[in-house]
Amino acid sequence: MAFKVYDIAMDQVDALTQKGGEIRIGIAPGKCKSEHMIMGKIELNENESIVRHVHDYGEESIYVLQGKARLIVGEVECVLQPDHMYFVPKGQAHSIVNEGNVKLVLIFGTAPLAVTNNKGDRLIAKDVGKPVLGMQILSELSPDILQNFRNLTNAIDVYSPIPLKYKELILIGMFVAYGGERGIDTHVRIALQAGASKEEIFAAIIYALPISGVSTVTQAIEIAATVIDDIENVKKGI
Repeated sequence: MAFKVYDIAMDQVDALTQKGGEIRIGIAPGKCKSEHMIMGKIELNENESIVRHVHDYGEESIYVLQGKARLIVGEVECVLQPDHMYFVPKGQAHSIVNEGNVKLVLIFGTAPLAVTNNKGDRLIAKDVGKPVLGMQILSELSPDILQNFRNLTNAIDVYSPIPLKYKELILIGMFVAYGGERGIDTHVRIALQAGASKEEIFAAIIYALPISGVSTVTQAIEIAATVIDDIENVKKGI
C-alpha cells in the first residue's frame, strides 16, 4: 500500500476561537489519516485565556515555544515556560491564562481520539478570554493606548503576590462598586475558572453593599447567578 507523508502548513490552517485565543489543528483524521491523536498550535495574546475544559477520552501534552502563562489543572497551578513540556491527564479540567506581556505560542497533542468529533473536549466555563467588541475596536483605533493599558495591568500583576482567585474576587467587588455589568460577568467566569466557589463570589458582591446599595448589589447577584447557572448547564451538557 502506498504511503503518503502529510505536510501541513500551519499558516494555512483556519483558526478556531471558541475556546479563546487562536487554535489551529494540523494533525487530525479530517486532515490526514491520523487514527489515534490530534496535534495543533495555540496562540494566546496578552490577557487572553483558553477556557476551562476537560478531555474525557484523551491525555494532553503541551510544549511551549514562546511566552509564559498560567496553567490551571484542577486546583493546581503552574507557570508555563518556553522549552518546557507539560502533561494533562485524561478527565482533568484545565485552562491557560496568559497574564504576561508576550504572546504565548505552544504546541499541543491529544490522544487517544474521542469516539466522535464533538466529544473531544467538554467546556467547563465559556467565553473566558473572548475579547469584547469594544476592546477589539479600541485595538484597531489606537493599538498604542490598548498596549499601554495592558502594560499597566501586567505591571500591577507582577507587583501583586495575591493569587489569581483572590484577585478576581477583588475585581468583582470593584466592578460591583461602580456598576460595571460587563466586568462582573467576565470576572465571575474567570474567578470560577481559577477555583472560586459560588459562595465566595456572592460574598465578594455582598461586601460592596454599604458602598453600592441594595439595587446595584442585587443586580450584580442576578448577573453572577446567571453566569453560574450557564456554566452549570455547560457541565451537564444542556
